[in-house]
Amino acid sequence: MCDRIRCPKCKAEFFECAADKAEEATPMTPDEIEDITPPGHHSRSLSTQQIARAAHEINRAYCEAIGDHSQPPWEEAPLWQKRSAMGGVLFHLWNRHAGPEASHENWLAQKKAEGWTYGPVKDPEKKQHPCMVPFEDLPVEQQAKDYLFRAVVHALALVE
Repeated sequence: MCDRIRCPKCKAEFFECAADKAEEATPMTPDEIEDITPPGHHSRSLSTQQIARAAHEINRAYCEAIGDHSQPPWEEAPLWQKRSAMGGVLFHLWNRHAGPEASHENWLAQKKAEGWTYGPVKDPEKKQHPCMVPFEDLPVEQQAKDYLFRAVVHALALVE
């Protein structure tokens, strides 16, 4: 589970999560989540939501390059997909040294907590996804998405 904490400077609320646990599900909207950021967030010029949007769009472009045209643009993405991207951004901001494997394991734990299971084809209605496997069992094309996601977050958030 995650602990809800507040920035002592601006009173912004955010979550502190253990690297091996999924982010707590919240009823917050993407605009509310935009303000949830870890320590040092006053020095960032981009919000969590802006970084998540960029990561989503880069993932969408990569998916199209490998023949997967199932990803909608950010503006058309369902709320669960936006929250997933923002959760991934927060994971990397809180866990600066976490690698792509940890990124996938965080995503996997989040999906399991939401009731998703393995399925041969991504099906949001059935909550099934072909990537519901350990990182090392993913095809290299799917592993690449975790490398890209981490790189985007670190580049845009100026994470050291």
